Amino acid sequence: MVLPFCSFPSAPSNPVTCNSGAVMPSWFDIHKIPVTADSPKDESGVLKAVQNVHAMIDKEVAAGTDPNNVFVCGFSQGGALTLTSVLLYPKKLGGGAVFSGWIPFNSSLIERFPPDAKKVLIIQLYQSYVVHLNTFPFIFLSFLLCSNEMKM
Repeated sequence: MVLPFCSFPSAPSNPVTCNSGAVMPSWFDIHKIPVTADSPKDESGVLKAVQNVHAMIDKEVAAGTDPNNVFVCGFSQGGALTLTSVLLYPKKLGGGAVFSGWIPFNSSLIERFPPDAKKVLIIQLYQSYVVHLNTFPFIFLSFLLCSNEMKM
């Protein structure tokens, strides 16, 4: 049996506003905790991180990996990045798993989703006792994706 290629990238070090600007591993800035649907969003930072994820995917696709065999997973901020990366990728990917993540973008970004994004399976998992995340963004995530005919 041949095991699939797996990559486990770490976030680069960046200042994080909610932690008094301390430099720490972070894909993008988080302005305040708890994260809610009304929290400010660092869309430019998210999109920069998405470019990095897309570059990793592109490298694997160029090496012969079928995009339908690419699955992106992430926890917390990585889950938020997973959601955005999978939905903005120009080709249909195999799927994504979001563990205790949230929606790190405004609804205007939905217009940028390619048509095949609606066909990607996204699994969303979280525990209600996660301290730094309110549950509303997760309920909104389900509504957002279902109302846009996304598979969940």
